[in-house]
Amino acid sequence: MREHRAPSKLVQTVQALFGSQDDVFTAVAGKASAFISCHVNDVVVVKWSDAAHIVGQIKFLCKISGACWACITIWTKLPQTNMYDCSGDNYMVPLSDVVDTCIYGMRGVVAFVVPPRAVRA
Repeated sequence: MREHRAPSKLVQTVQALFGSQDDVFTAVAGKASAFISCHVNDVVVVKWSDAAHIVGQIKFLCKISGACWACITIWTKLPQTNMYDCSGDNYMVPLSDVVDTCIYGMRGVVAFVVPPRAVRA
């Protein structure tokens, strides 16, 4: 992450969430792995558990206590293939849990997402 000090409101939110008074930094882009870069507003696939992946949009990237995190709005899968409801809850996930970025198109609050070939989200 090419980081800079986070705005005070974001600092307060992240510190309260993590129960830490450590400095908070933010960035517009970060490296999830050696081969995966992601940016704010990217749609990504995230490893949610050992067997599940989810799709969501990055709202912000931050670093606290030496760890990099992504705030992601989780998108709900619709019955149609590769269709998602874009209105969801926000979750903080380790940046290293981002599997890949996705190609997507939006119409209102519904998105058509093309997941990476190796992932069934």
